[in-house]
Amino acid sequence: MSLFRGRELWTADCGGDGGEEFDRNCIAVGNLDNASPCTDKVIVGSFSGSLRVFLPSRAGWDVNDLLMESHLGLPILQVAIGPFASTVDGLTVAILHPRRLSVYEFVSNLGADRNVQHMQMNELWSHNLERSSYNFCTGSFGGESRSATGQNTYQIAVQSLDGQLQFFEESRATFARFIPQFLVAGPLTYVPQADEFITVNSTFEVQGFKYHSIAASEDSKQQQAAQTAASKLTTTKRLQPTWSIDIGESAVDVWAARVSRAEGASYEIIVLGEHTLFVVRPEGSIRVQKKLQYSPLTSFTYPVVRNPGGSDIHNIVVASMEGTMYVYSDSSLVWAAKLPEPPVAMRLATVQDLKGVIMTLSDIGKLHGLYLGTDPPSSAPSASDADPDYAKMDAEHQRLLGVIRDATSESRP
Repeated sequence: MSLFRGRELWTADCGGDGGEEFDRNCIAVGNLDNASPCTDKVIVGSFSGSLRVFLPSRAGWDVNDLLMESHLGLPILQVAIGPFASTVDGLTVAILHPRRLSVYEFVSNLGADRNVQHMQMNELWSHNLERSSYNFCTGSFGGESRSATGQNTYQIAVQSLDGQLQFFEESRATFARFIPQFLVAGPLTYVPQADEFITVNSTFEVQGFKYHSIAASEDSKQQQAAQTAASKLTTTKRLQPTWSIDIGESAVDVWAARVSRAEGASYEIIVLGEHTLFVVRPEGSIRVQKKLQYSPLTSFTYPVVRNPGGSDIHNIVVASMEGTMYVYSDSSLVWAAKLPEPPVAMRLATVQDLKGVIMTLSDIGKLHGLYLGTDPPSSAPSASDADPDYAKMDAEHQRLLGVIRDATSESRP
């Protein structure tokens, strides 16, 4: 049990009467309405289809902190903030439903006292999906994607439950490919430094797929059709991972960040397994393998050393099912703190110029804004600076021995 506790700065209840459920991809933090000055908002979606946007404050919960609440009518599997539309000068929000991917623009008018005069969401584009989706990742796949206006926009790769990666560039669906040897969907992340997708399959292998290899390959149905049409060998290219490594357990989270302070690669791959924390080198070899003495629920990374012109060095934060948060610098545990309740998702936010606020979301929708306090529990013993009085202690000891002797002699027959 940790001596320290996460100090609560702000809290909100997203679960209503307790009938809503949430997962690790149901929360995102950012200036989603492109307000000036830049202000972080917290957007939370539930499996019941409810979407809420909060503006946390340092004064605790206030009814005005809930900027918007809307019911979309479909379960929300994941939300993400990024430049997904060239028609909007700034950030938009991508929302994934089981059979639908939509991108919205959020527009709000904040008063001088932070009260919202009006906030609305406008759908920019939407795609119906042929397969049931699981999650998605975003980035400038293949390099920078610029619109006709010169704005850098992100693409979206949606992973389905049966292993298909479908790519979207703004309102256009570009192509789809199947991940080989696929059985169960797992975590997915994109590494911009290598233009590579990282996932963990059902055989407990961490795999890396280059974007150009995915785009140049043919899916299994196309290969089968080509082989049926011709009896000779075909020239179709089958998708193969750039590298693969067996970790021996399923993965909870996958991130790409630099955690080593030594000179080396600009990024590493952090894999949070069910029992182990792995740090994998870019070429696919394990650098750190740390056994965990708890069951992890979720994780995230945050920068601690800024390197202008280089890669920032990050710490790793892991939350356990027991409701404890562990902070690692590379492979060393540097901090642990008790949380109000076990989270399924954690994000970093800035609340009214206070940086480093940790937003935690539980599976029933309890949303907390926390910072790492150093005050121990009130029941902790306090140390005394005075030297002990040994003579007084000896006199008290002799007095107690006399009381014991008298009580013993009186009790004898």
